[in-house]
Amino acid sequence: MVAYVYLHMRQYDRAIELFLKRNPNRPQGNFQLAEAYLGSGMFEEAIGELEKRVATNNDPTRWDTYPILAYAYAVAGRRNEALRILNEQKKLAQRAYVTPYTFAIIYTGLGDKDRAFEYLEKAYEEHSLQLHHFPSRPMFDTLRSDPRYTVLLRKMNFPK
Repeated sequence: MVAYVYLHMRQYDRAIELFLKRNPNRPQGNFQLAEAYLGSGMFEEAIGELEKRVATNNDPTRWDTYPILAYAYAVAGRRNEALRILNEQKKLAQRAYVTPYTFAIIYTGLGDKDRAFEYLEKAYEEHSLQLHHFPSRPMFDTLRSDPRYTVLLRKMNFPK
C-alpha cells in the first residue's frame, strides 16, 4: 500500500523500489509498477511489465491491461502498436461493454486530448466506476493543464 501512495505522490523511484521489494518477480505483472516506470520515463520496463500482465490476465475488457499497454506503447513512441490495441478495443466495444475510460487512457497516451476528454465525459455520463481513478492516476497528468480537467473534477465533486 505504501508503494501505491508513493506512485500517486509522483515519487516514482521510491514506488518502484517498494513494488520490486514486495515481489520482484511477479509473473502476472503489475500495472501500478508499470505506471511508476512510465512516470520515470522507463518505457520499455513498463511495457515489459504490462505485457506480462496481459499474458496472464487476457481479459480485453479490463481497463488496467490492454488500455494501459496501449498508453505505454504510445508514450514510448510505438504508435502503431498503440493504434492496433485501440482498434481492437473499438471492435470489442461493438459486441461487449468497454468502459469509455479505456478509450480515455489510450487517447491520452496518443496525445489526443480532445478525444480523451470526449471519452472521460462519456465515462462521467455513464457513471463509470473506473472514473474514480481519474484524478489520481499519473497517466492523466498531461490533461491537468486543460480547463476541461477542472470542469470534470467539479462535476465529479472532487477538489481541483
